[in-house]
Order: sequence, then C-alpha cells, then structure tokens
Amino acid sequence: MCNEALKNVGIRKESGVGFIEHLLPKDDWEVMKEIYEKSQLDVIADEGIKVASDIECCMSHFHRINY
Repeated sequence: MCNEALKNVGIRKESGVGFIEHLLPKDDWEVMKEIYEKSQLDVIADEGIKVASDIECCMSHFHRINY
C-alpha cells in the first residue's frame, strides 16, 4: 500500500500538485507515518480529524492539518 501511494505522489508532483490530502483510512497510522517520512509532497490530514487527541497523533504523521 505504501509503495503504491508513494508512486502516485510522485506522479502528482510531476503534474504540478503541491500537496496531497489524507491517503488512507484514519486508523492506518503505521503506513501513514512511512508515507509522511518518504513523500515528495506535503501530506495533509483531512476533515476526519475531530478532537484534540487526533491532532496530537497527526503531528508526527502529517505536514499540515485541514481542520
């Protein structure tokens, strides 16, 4: 899943995209962390973030939060 997502990120970057929004189900933290660390684009957490504890978890998994 991670390699496929990163490949798609690369294609989007080449097309001029500046960032990507949350790629995976909300609770897939392990893969999201790997994508965050390897992505060529900023990864943005989406509107699925509902409470403060969600934000704390996102700090090491996303570059920004769309809250």
